[in-house]
Amino acid sequence: MTDPAGVTEPSVTILDVGHGLCVLLTSEAEVTLIDTGAGSTVLDQLRSLSRTTVRRVLISHADRDHVGALLTLLSDDSFEVQEIWLNSDAFKESALWAALIYEIDDVERAADTQVQFGVRERQGFSTGPFDVEILAPRLRLAGLGAGSRDTDGRRLETNSLSVVARVHAHGSPLALLPGDIDEVGLAHLLDQTPAPDLYAPILVFPHHGGHVSRASNASANADFASRFVSLVRPTTVIFSIGRGQHGTPRKEIIDAIRNTVPGINILCTQLSMLCSSAPVGAGNVAHLLQAASRGRHVRAWCAGTIIIDHHEGSWRVRPSRAFHQAFIAANASTALCTGQLSTTS
Repeated sequence: MTDPAGVTEPSVTILDVGHGLCVLLTSEAEVTLIDTGAGSTVLDQLRSLSRTTVRRVLISHADRDHVGALLTLLSDDSFEVQEIWLNSDAFKESALWAALIYEIDDVERAADTQVQFGVRERQGFSTGPFDVEILAPRLRLAGLGAGSRDTDGRRLETNSLSVVARVHAHGSPLALLPGDIDEVGLAHLLDQTPAPDLYAPILVFPHHGGHVSRASNASANADFASRFVSLVRPTTVIFSIGRGQHGTPRKEIIDAIRNTVPGINILCTQLSMLCSSAPVGAGNVAHLLQAASRGRHVRAWCAGTIIIDHHEGSWRVRPSRAFHQAFIAANASTALCTGQLSTTS
């Protein structure tokens, strides 16, 4: 039995871009991107959908794995990007970021693309049936900028200023996309009375399940993960990862999530080396959807590209839990999402 269906409309697609993030909000009328990942996967997906116009690109922060493909997209004359939302980042001294800003300047001056610098709380937009609510960064963080320090002396890094976006569908929360927000960014987000409600049934976990704490130790990572899922209260958590890159998702983070929300559905786009040291066996693709997926080319997929679409009156996550768990049982002998919990979590 297989589930070969690809993207339906409307839908939220978490694209398998390897280590990085790209989310497509697709409706019959338009497509919006939240981050682009790096590489050609997002362009491949747009072509497969016969979409040459991108209504809007929202960039969460300036790291290559979230923004790298935007430069390629803007440079390709076969695509039109109508609008870009992003924050400046003087702290990001990379050749890619500089090249991207120059390209954005060029397309804006040519009147091809509208550019909004300055993405912060209480902004948002609508696309198809989706309303996107910007919850972070706080105005004060956007004003201070990466590389500065807050009034408590904490250094603000690129991740601290990540855009946190919550996607609503037909008026109800559907997915929380927190970029790579770290503990400092989260502290500023919650420093309000009352604290904002972060609820969403689907959470794309920040920083791909890597170190989310400045302390960079297992205990601090677990504390952050437990607190974060307690705030969001998801039924599904997604990790957008690259097999063999950066050791993600970290075991203490998965354990903390499973201890905090027993029975939660956990999906990784690619198969972590922590779940199986061997690559995926050929032919184990029954659960994969018909969508662009970087892991297909290197036998690295786990859930692959993940699609959230409307079916029989509710929003469903595909591949289904049953299909995904069957794949895990056959290919991941040390699967973190179903294995024995650590007694220290």
